[in-house]
Amino acid sequence: MPREAPSLYRVAAAGGEAERGFEGALAALRAGLVVAVPTDTFYGLAVDPREPAAVARLLHLKGHPPGRAVLLLAASPDQVRGMANCEGAAGIERLISLWPAPLTLILPLRQGVVLSGCPAGTVAVRVPRAEAPRRVAADLGFPVTGTSANPAGAHPAVDAAEVRRYFGAGVAVLLDGGKTPGVAPSTLLDLSGPEPLLRRAGGVSRTAVEEALGRSIAVSAEGT
Repeated sequence: MPREAPSLYRVAAAGGEAERGFEGALAALRAGLVVAVPTDTFYGLAVDPREPAAVARLLHLKGHPPGRAVLLLAASPDQVRGMANCEGAAGIERLISLWPAPLTLILPLRQGVVLSGCPAGTVAVRVPRAEAPRRVAADLGFPVTGTSANPAGAHPAVDAAEVRRYFGAGVAVLLDGGKTPGVAPSTLLDLSGPEPLLRRAGGVSRTAVEEALGRSIAVSAEGT
């Protein structure tokens, strides 16, 4: 009989249920399925970005066209350095010192790294403040997608009930960490070009970013 709802595990507190949840999440990711996880902004949808079929499943679930870029969540700065070229980005280490935080950096991928969720040769990635997605990425040994848990055009889910209402069994495993902040998305800072560019205002203020860089930054039209 087909599943009608995701396998749900409460992970807000340490214990046996949380551990079973993380084990189930890892198994689902390895099988190319979608996992919902609480982040420091909203609930996110995680798949392994190295698996084209998994990314296609994710985009179809959200109602997005194939080839759309999705942001990633990493376990640590070292995990980011393993896939992204951080050496040439201005002030990257000072910005990394702000992590874990809702600050997403757009960086060039390292040569030879090919990810289905990053078709333009760059990656949007952050180390989130929430523990659950960091644990999921650490268990997988690679960053996971963290696109918000909502169909295209809908408000991102802030709790497990909204995730179930949106997607039902389209999500294989749902890690219930309680209600997420749900106030603002992550700040999106583009470091792939010659100058830093703020593409989206969010949970880390422009002032904090400029203080970390020691300079003012330009703001794109969509970032205002």
